[in-house]
Amino acid sequence: VFKGRSGYLVDGSTPIDKVTRNFVGLAVNFTPTWFQVWPGVDVLAPLTWSQGLSGVSAVTLGGNENAGSWSAGVAFDIYQKYRVDLKYNGYFGDYYRQQTGARDILPNGSIAAISDRGWVSLTFKTTF
Repeated sequence: VFKGRSGYLVDGSTPIDKVTRNFVGLAVNFTPTWFQVWPGVDVLAPLTWSQGLSGVSAVTLGGNENAGSWSAGVAFDIYQKYRVDLKYNGYFGDYYRQQTGARDILPNGSIAAISDRGWVSLTFKTTF
């Protein structure tokens, strides 16, 4: 089934997840850094946020209006050789309820469908 078929209606008249001609999204990354918190160790706090601002992309996971993802974490840069990152990653998006039977809840895109499935990542990286 192609994403956004016109049969997905919110109140009997408003289609959801229907592809539009244009899509606009925004992503922001911000990483405050504290140098030499301990000898040879820098501490970072990476923060990311991305959201669809307008429209619905035809590309799978391309983006939907009012749906997106975010992450927040802490990282340690040790002697500029080792990097350890611990992050929480989450998703958000709109859901619409219909009282039509089996398909009672319709997410606004793939990201909204997994908005209840945040996850934690631990990454270790080294350079040589």
